[in-house]
Amino acid sequence: MPGVDASVGRLGTAEIGAVKVRAFYYLRVHSLTDSGSPCMVKPEKIREIGAAIAKNLQENELANFTSASPIESKRGSFTPHADAFTRSEREEKASACSGRNGRFGRLTAAMASLALVVASALAGSANAQSNSQPPSTQAAPQGSAQAPAPGQAKFPPPATQAPNRLGLREAPATNITVDGSEAMFTTMCALLAAGFESQVSSDGWTPFRTQIRDRMEHAQGPAVDALREFYQKHQLNDPGAMLSQYIWFGLVSGPAPNFKPTMKRDELPPEVITLEGFSEILSKFYVEQHIGRLWVQVQPVYNHEIDQIHDTVSQIVFVATNYLRVIPSPGDPRTFSIVVEPLVGRITNVRNYQDHYAIILSGSEDVPVDTVRHAYLHFLLDQLPLQYPHVIAVKRPLYEVALHAPRLPSDLRDDYPSYFAECMVRAVELKLRRMSPGERDAALDTNDEDGYILVRPLFKALENFEGAEPAMKYYFPDMVRTIDASAEMKRDTALKFAPAVGAPKSAEPSQEQVARTRMAPHPSTVPNDQDAINDLTEGERRIAEKNPRAAEASFQRVLAKYPDQPRALYGIGLVALLDHDAVRAKEVFGKLTSGDHAATQDPMVLVWSHIYLARIYDDEGQAEQAKTEYQAALAVNGGPEQAKQAAQKGLAAVGKSSERP
Repeated sequence: MPGVDASVGRLGTAEIGAVKVRAFYYLRVHSLTDSGSPCMVKPEKIREIGAAIAKNLQENELANFTSASPIESKRGSFTPHADAFTRSEREEKASACSGRNGRFGRLTAAMASLALVVASALAGSANAQSNSQPPSTQAAPQGSAQAPAPGQAKFPPPATQAPNRLGLREAPATNITVDGSEAMFTTMCALLAAGFESQVSSDGWTPFRTQIRDRMEHAQGPAVDALREFYQKHQLNDPGAMLSQYIWFGLVSGPAPNFKPTMKRDELPPEVITLEGFSEILSKFYVEQHIGRLWVQVQPVYNHEIDQIHDTVSQIVFVATNYLRVIPSPGDPRTFSIVVEPLVGRITNVRNYQDHYAIILSGSEDVPVDTVRHAYLHFLLDQLPLQYPHVIAVKRPLYEVALHAPRLPSDLRDDYPSYFAECMVRAVELKLRRMSPGERDAALDTNDEDGYILVRPLFKALENFEGAEPAMKYYFPDMVRTIDASAEMKRDTALKFAPAVGAPKSAEPSQEQVARTRMAPHPSTVPNDQDAINDLTEGERRIAEKNPRAAEASFQRVLAKYPDQPRALYGIGLVALLDHDAVRAKEVFGKLTSGDHAATQDPMVLVWSHIYLARIYDDEGQAEQAKTEYQAALAVNGGPEQAKQAAQKGLAAVGKSSERP
């Protein structure tokens, strides 16, 4: 059974723009589901525990927190492939990338770390900030990359790196990254070699993009011929859609030289499946045209662009993370990546597939701050409506009204959780952007006219959140409940939605694009009964508080009306675990995983029920039964990614109770 992870401390307030951000350490208790059940901790308790350990925190916090960086670069970890590189090429590649992790440690230690804000406030600002730079590694020799051939682009030298600072640990891994991508670069080179944008004027292009296109257009060889043939067979009438396909491919591709997708075929975006066979063609093109060597030569360009955008991105992540009171966790399977790729042109491509979010930026010139912030807020907030489907279900009649808005995008018309998340993101944006009251009122009116009618009540509800203490992931249910659905229904039915307007077409395919690929929402097993919903939520809260008697009373009230309600039965199973009643727990979880009452329509309940059965069997020494349950958990489609991770770790540790997750 998972233990308790308590992180406690003090409150502090920082002024960021027009928003007061309350930065703090809070008591976080992992629920038995390991899935973020709500845990509301009373302010008095936080202060009581925080005061008790304040002295210890003040003595140790700078050493602990100055090394915690929530963003890093994934560069510098190339895997050499003997079939693709000569020894000298591999040495060039490693040399060109060796200094990246250190530079990104510096980038992010000054940035989106809630802990760093508190540490600086406690330590006394000026001295703390002057000593808070993380370590950097030795800069790569400037002459390590092979010199360009005559007529080839001459690239600027890498930026000078700051010296090492002694006494700090290496920055830990994180799930937020800013970097270039060899797979994306190779994909774009292949597109240009195949003839993409060959008729587009290079006026307004960067010299780098123009020179690479000229070089690729003159490429010759059997692999290039095969590439151009593939491109012609798969060409689309819409250049933007064509580019979108290959951007998806670049995002999900593995490392050079094979570029195999990193996901199972049934998990791939549909756009990538249509390019089946492209990995083999790209691999041959990569080797034939020495793209690996070219990638090394252009590193200074990418390094320069990344260095130029890091302050802007750091501020975006810092403000959003602190406002929502999020504690970044490097172990979180969800990822947010900013991929810098100058070859895509004037473009901001936003992608999310499953739990992975990515933005493709062309470079440092005119970084689209609003788009980056919008994408990052989605990364932080998208999971909340899915985590609390029974809470947002009560507001669904408002969504039915919004569906009449002509401007509401098609991908939100059959996806209520995504619609709710979009409204939530827009409401938070209005809090974070620097706007006059008149501009904010106009933005709220525009959201209403476009169909995002929940933005206004959510914006208002955020005022209470700003005065509260729990993080948004715990406060979200209470915030949603403050929305008066009846009053909003009266207001919304009187709204006049704006007419549909066609979007202007750009002369260049590389225009701004936003694409989302979300898993289809699963049928909710929660009854449309406000009392039952309240009892389920109350039961979850009591579980998080480790109060089995109060939790059981709430779940039993639901079962009295709905005897086979899966979430209520699941809650009873968690109560049995809290009571250390393995017999009762096996009975309940067994009912939820097999037979007529199996929770086949609720993947979250089904997958965790398998996992808890596996853990019980493992404790009892029944290794084979434990393995069977873990494997069944991994076979559940649509379950939380965190559950999948727990099942994988559990399966690997069967029979080793001390290593069990």
